[in-house]
Amino acid sequence: MKQPLSTNKIFFAPLHGLRGIAALYLVVAHLGQYGLFLLPIPHDAIGKVGVWIFFVLSAFLLTTHLCHDLETTSSKVFSLLKYTVHRIFRIYPLFIFSLTIHLIYRDISRIEFIQHLFLIQGRSELWAIPVEFQYYFIMPVIAMSTLYLPRRKVILLLAATLMVALFYGIAQPASVFSNKLNIIPKLAPFLLGSILALLLYKKKPASPQSQPKFVFFTPTACLVMLLITTVLFRCIAKNYISISFAPWLSIAIGASVMGLIYFALQPTAVSTLLGARPLVFLGEISFSVYLLHMFVIRFALSLHGLPIVTKAWLSLGLSVLCAIISYWIIERPGIHIGKKISQKLRTNFPAAFNVIS
Repeated sequence: MKQPLSTNKIFFAPLHGLRGIAALYLVVAHLGQYGLFLLPIPHDAIGKVGVWIFFVLSAFLLTTHLCHDLETTSSKVFSLLKYTVHRIFRIYPLFIFSLTIHLIYRDISRIEFIQHLFLIQGRSELWAIPVEFQYYFIMPVIAMSTLYLPRRKVILLLAATLMVALFYGIAQPASVFSNKLNIIPKLAPFLLGSILALLLYKKKPASPQSQPKFVFFTPTACLVMLLITTVLFRCIAKNYISISFAPWLSIAIGASVMGLIYFALQPTAVSTLLGARPLVFLGEISFSVYLLHMFVIRFALSLHGLPIVTKAWLSLGLSVLCAIISYWIIERPGIHIGKKISQKLRTNFPAAFNVIS
């Protein structure tokens, strides 16, 4: 029997592939920022597009997960606790390792180390983690509301919140793509990911006729839209066009990623492209790539006598190698520990959770 989206398609390989593309955006953008060009074309000042891809994907996957858990488990309290434990042990082991390296390099002080741990500061590439964690606190509210309100009403509320974020961005356009930790101007990609999750999520297997049809999107249109928004973002970052377009561009990037996620879950050319094994593999180690690639770039810049192109490709290769190592010795054990802790809590205190629920 065909399984619902919530249980068998959310780890569909193409979604990992899309995450791999997001990781590539970040690495090549930072390489370009330091003059290390892989190809004879400019690829600096595009990193935020990769971050927006991460934001949409994260909101989509976690909203789907949490809705499924809340609807299928007897204890809502345990579902929320499991969600919290999994998020902490998914992020913090590698995050702490990365912060420790920054501390050794004296990029941050001991006080700043603590501030980063409590997510009240985010230097350089680390700014996105506190912002994403802010949405982690919003997501349970969204998922819980689907238990007591019709899903259409929840989607309308999210759409209304999206408009509020848009108006905020129009009033303060420079805040949309800034590294500041205020999530309000950066809500668009998260909300779009959650909206897509609620549109596609089905408690029971759904027939093809019951799936929502996005008639204004095609797989090719979504890819082209992502490329166009990438160019437009670079134009904003380079001050070629006005920053006032930033809030609209934020929504456009999010919408293109929404379309790619939707078509990645269908038998289309996009799912085939994104499901390519190298991209899927890169997506699996993308968090390690994200947190470690700047250290590799710093190392490459210290190598004198090598051609720029050689340094660039060496940085990319070493970033992947370091990510593979950290994925196996830090990320996977952290994920495993999180799962073990939530299982023990459920095993040791089942009655308590059921009574609270």
